[in-house]
Amino acid sequence: TSISMPFNSLQWTMDHVLEGDSIIVHPGEHTGSADNWGKSVHIRGNSFAADEVSVLGELEFTGGSNSVNMLRVRNASGDGFNVSAGSINISYVLVDNSSGKGIALSNTADATIASVTLYGNGYGLYDNSSGSITMASSIIWGEVGPLSIYSTDSLTGPPIVTYSDVLHWNTYSGTGNINSDPLFVAAANNNFELDLLSPCIDSGDPSAVYDTDSTVADMGAFPRL
Repeated sequence: TSISMPFNSLQWTMDHVLEGDSIIVHPGEHTGSADNWGKSVHIRGNSFAADEVSVLGELEFTGGSNSVNMLRVRNASGDGFNVSAGSINISYVLVDNSSGKGIALSNTADATIASVTLYGNGYGLYDNSSGSITMASSIIWGEVGPLSIYSTDSLTGPPIVTYSDVLHWNTYSGTGNINSDPLFVAAANNNFELDLLSPCIDSGDPSAVYDTDSTVADMGAFPRL
């Protein structure tokens, strides 16, 4: 979807896609929230970096088997992602400066989250789901709320978080996790690339696909190549 093309809003496109369709979002800022209406959809930014495609609103998923990658989500008046049912795979996504939760999961949602950067949100990852939630090779930093990860689920336990850099450590000292300043190039100027000295370089999940420079995956949505 693009401002200059017929499918000029993400919600209009979500309204008209068929089950299992893919949506390619072109670079630029796309204002407004969007709901998948329970359909399986696959959303991808048509870019080389997550911050080149921005959705300024909330992405809501209420069912289906979904994926979102290579884009940025910012919602000044609510959550970035809100997933209440179905499953979702989120990768190479930046969620920054949302007033609510960066990623909110509830009811029966399942989520696989990898290579994401969550920065400056009310909470980073908020889990109130009875589903399976995993996160790897990611960064949660600069959150406004008291916890980077919050879980209310007593049935399946907290999310499984590994090989990630988590600001408010609480109980998430899982395999490969660190609690160190990720050394973004210039977070104040919305540049979340990793500085040369970042502890997140080559510190992601060693079993994941290597970065294109043939090294172990970096943490976060912006691998330093």
